Amino acid sequence: TCALPISDGTTLLSAIEEEGESVQVRAEDAAGNAGEASASVVFDLKPPSATLRAAKQRHKRGDTVSVQVQASEQLEGATSLQPHVTGPGALALGYVAGTNYLFERALVAGDLDGAYAIDFAIVDRAGNTGASDTLSIEVDQQVPEVTVAANRTRFSAVEGFRSVEVSVAVGKDVGTPRATIGEIG
Repeated sequence: TCALPISDGTTLLSAIEEEGESVQVRAEDAAGNAGEASASVVFDLKPPSATLRAAKQRHKRGDTVSVQVQASEQLEGATSLQPHVTGPGALALGYVAGTNYLFERALVAGDLDGAYAIDFAIVDRAGNTGASDTLSIEVDQQVPEVTVAANRTRFSAVEGFRSVEVSVAVGKDVGTPRATIGEIG
């Protein structure tokens, strides 16, 4: 048995490409008898990496946070990926069985609003460890509180009833609120 040093950075490693290689051994005795054997070995010296994608960045109540992991190499499966989520609350992402590394979490009323950072620790088939990039998402489950007030409840084409004043208040920043007023037909 011959052990090749593959972890000490010797010249042997710099000559090997990260792919399948054939290791061949030839032994010859003093009488000149020779024996040969070979084995195929995959030299995997690079740590894995991944890119994360989300269908959308901002999530509201009832949405499902979906994160697609695009790994730099084929992995053993979802157990090779460990999600880490940091933010104001705990969002446990679960693997969707039968998918190509899709992780999801349906938002529920108890989930906290705010910015979350998601990344994954990755282990490849050779045991190399790496990490994904970081994905940022926003959770905003607070429904805007809207109040509408009118100076009268009826208006018409009759003099003195042709106009109505409506005031609108929104409890959080939503940009420009929209209001629809019907027509007198």
